[in-house]
Amino acid sequence: MTKDFSQKSLLDFMRAEPACLSVVKPKPLSPFCEKLAPSTKDTVLMLGYDGGEVSRSWMERGVDLLIVCDWESDAVAARKEGFRAVLANAEYLWDLERFDGIVTGSPSYRVYDPGRAMESMIRALKPGGELRLELSMGDSAETTEKAIAKAAEALGVSHLLEKLRAPEAKGWREAAESLGETLRLSSLYRHHLIPRERLGRWVDERLRLRAVLLERRTVEALVAKAVTILESLLEGERALSEEEKLLHLQLRRT
Repeated sequence: MTKDFSQKSLLDFMRAEPACLSVVKPKPLSPFCEKLAPSTKDTVLMLGYDGGEVSRSWMERGVDLLIVCDWESDAVAARKEGFRAVLANAEYLWDLERFDGIVTGSPSYRVYDPGRAMESMIRALKPGGELRLELSMGDSAETTEKAIAKAAEALGVSHLLEKLRAPEAKGWREAAESLGETLRLSSLYRHHLIPRERLGRWVDERLRLRAVLLERRTVEALVAKAVTILESLLEGERALSEEEKLLHLQLRRT
């Protein structure tokens, strides 16, 4: 007898270890988690792995959490932590009205076709479901990109960086508008001061999308130089030099 998989999602075939909830240790909820706190038994799709901070808190609350990763290493790391995770792209979510919420767990989650991704995400939301796309460093990562570009040029490795494939606010908004939807942009929360370590993480996240032929030593040199350039760029932008702003684009499906 042939099984009918026509109503199945790829994510239906990903299972977390049954004991995963027993090994989760309680953690104080971050401001991010408090602002984006789904209800118990909600089904939530997270695009990109956040390292476990928010996703662990949500799973603790009884949220049915599914994680889609664009890097195999992230998917493996998520599964080791006991999460349901699959390697896939937002453009190819074939689910129909399945999720109460869809969020991005990493601002650097790669999307090749914002229009198709937006269409599939809206289709996958249940009526009343909510889509939230997190955007670090204001409403774009242009400042970080400028720093990486200058550092790459100085080190002579510009030709080894691929074109960035992570849509910013404008790209997402245009994709939504083409479907007759409106994305609302508003501030979510902020941290005062930006440690050099955090700047390094921003650069590393953006660079990971683009560096395909670089040796590790070159990557380390590029990150260090880009962070120094980023610091100097932020000195002229008072708001960014004093605080990290994380914004979200929000759409609620009616």
